[in-house]
Amino acid sequence: MFTSHEWKFRKFAKTNYGKMVEDVVLDKHFFEEYHNLFEGCMPLIEELRLVNSDQKPAMGFIYEAMNQAKETLQGHHEIETNI
Repeated sequence: MFTSHEWKFRKFAKTNYGKMVEDVVLDKHFFEEYHNLFEGCMPLIEELRLVNSDQKPAMGFIYEAMNQAKETLQGHHEIETNI
């Protein structure tokens, strides 16, 4: 979208905010950071879905899922610090 001919002629593309958005989205580091954030949030989102479901699972099941989410997050943190 931001590299298209149509974008260049949009009114928003010429504003400071439009230029900032274009710079962020076209920056490859933006998507690397987004991917890291996404990977870190997914265990928490899955846990929230489990707790918020119509079928109430047993508390032991929820605690097990919480421990799994913690281990997953710690694993991602260890990988990132080693890079």
